[in-house]
Amino acid sequence: MRIAVTCGGTGGHMFPGIAVADELQKQGHDVRLILSGRGVEAGAPDRWQDKIIVVPAKTTGVKGKKKIWRYARLFLYSTPIAFLKLLKFRPKAILAMGSYTSIAPITAAFFLRIPRFLHESNVLPGAANKLASRLATKVFVAFDASMKYFKKGKCEVVGMPIRENIVGVKWTKPENAFTITIMGGSQGSQAVNQKAADAMKQLVAEGLDINVIHIAGKANEADVKAMYPENFPAEVYGFTDKMPEIYSRTSLCISRAGAASCFELCTCGIPSIMIPLPREANDHQRYNAQAMEEWGASKMLLQDSLTSNELATTIRVYYNNRELLEKMSFSAFSHNAADSSNRVLASILSK
Repeated sequence: MRIAVTCGGTGGHMFPGIAVADELQKQGHDVRLILSGRGVEAGAPDRWQDKIIVVPAKTTGVKGKKKIWRYARLFLYSTPIAFLKLLKFRPKAILAMGSYTSIAPITAAFFLRIPRFLHESNVLPGAANKLASRLATKVFVAFDASMKYFKKGKCEVVGMPIRENIVGVKWTKPENAFTITIMGGSQGSQAVNQKAADAMKQLVAEGLDINVIHIAGKANEADVKAMYPENFPAEVYGFTDKMPEIYSRTSLCISRAGAASCFELCTCGIPSIMIPLPREANDHQRYNAQAMEEWGASKMLLQDSLTSNELATTIRVYYNNRELLEKMSFSAFSHNAADSSNRVLASILSK
């Protein structure tokens, strides 16, 4: 069966799309990724060795009425390209992982009468997915809290497709040394990096037996290394592809609240403190972090009011109460996404 997966724009859309595409290929299906050709997708060829269809798309970079007209022009330019490329490939279904890159392929598929499946990874849908959902045959959502934003009878909760090498990694209750992993998102975060590093130094100075793994973002690696004194028990990476190994060592994670991070942590059962990226589109990370907190899987702290002392105090609570961490781990794992890709595939292939 021929299936197209459109997943461009950001890593948060691309890597879950590749996870589904990989599983489709394993089952013998002919799959094409649809990307926008933007630089942010440069990592795709390293993870996807098969053919790629490029349908140009980009954000407008403007606001207000200018934004609407710019989107309209981009849509009118990209949709005929998507139409012709889908006509050539002739997929039996198309799966869109969201973002502005999905609009043209979904619209073209609608006119070609190709079944259209949409995945929303965040609690709060973006404008692109709200629009695309009107043309979708079915909408998959990662968080059950998203159901209310889409038409009744069209939604299915499937979790978030995640990288295969993450499945199988399991959290272990810390007995002695306590490892804290800090993740500031794919681009890193100066605010999180500084406050987290200051909190770590405070806790070590108090005599807490902790180790630190700090993923700073490529542009921030040197600066974050300089934040820690020599011989401090910290490993600092700008970027690493060793996340399964790092997750297996993590007692507590300090993280942004992107959907991929949320469900990777849940799948591994890792307790977390989430600091959602403020002023992100529709403040969607805050809604993700709230959902994680309601599940009992995480504690949400807001960046604008957060101090290093508050972060250190929160960590100290979990360091001194390992049973509380164990409860958080259980709650996180109860929302694991290990079977998400297969649930998406089963629904698509049943049509």
